[in-house]
Amino acid sequence: MKNLVILCLLLSIVTPSCKDTYKPEQGPILGIDVSHFQGEVDWKTIKNHNISFAYAKATQGTHFVDPKFKENQKNTKLADLKHGSYHFYISNENPALQAEHYIKTIQDLEEGQMLPMLDLEMGGMKGSVSIAQFQEDVIKWLTIVEEKLGARPIIYTNNPFANKYLDHPKFAKYHLWLAEYGVKNPRTPKTWKQKGWAIWQRSEKGTITGAHGQVDHDIVNETYSLKDLTHRP
Repeated sequence: MKNLVILCLLLSIVTPSCKDTYKPEQGPILGIDVSHFQGEVDWKTIKNHNISFAYAKATQGTHFVDPKFKENQKNTKLADLKHGSYHFYISNENPALQAEHYIKTIQDLEEGQMLPMLDLEMGGMKGSVSIAQFQEDVIKWLTIVEEKLGARPIIYTNNPFANKYLDHPKFAKYHLWLAEYGVKNPRTPKTWKQKGWAIWQRSEKGTITGAHGQVDHDIVNETYSLKDLTHRP
């Protein structure tokens, strides 16, 4: 997933030298998301850098399981870090099978765990699927996961994708995780104009001690608490 946050962007001036480097401060609720591309992650060190939550890629399509998911899931828990998982959606694969694949992989949600997340972006658009069919299929995935896990998923996407493929009021009830980089304030997609975004992925090229290479950095909207984004049976 091109998927969260450079604290220097929280300041009034964005400079090229700091815009992709996360520098911890007190105040905002910060998180990161990872996949196998980050390799071994030292989650205890990550937590000590004022990171409050972390998401790890679990699945993609109907068969792929991220090879680092189980390890990341286990170690975020051991580090006493709020953790969650996400599924990368593939448009021309069966949505029900994708949902079942994700559920089978993560197995269950514990109380206080971060809500499931569905990653919707152009990289997952395969084959020839109409916008109407895509919307119907995505709702099917979201509905199955919510019914089986008892938790309403978060939708991760970006503004251009959302305005083209998710321009329908039926998506507005889901919390929005919005990716947009190099700006002081993200543009909220039409569907979420009233609700607003819950999490903002502000960088896909951040760095942080404890993780290899570039890491996605995120920030929670100040109108939300972390509790709003966790599973509460």
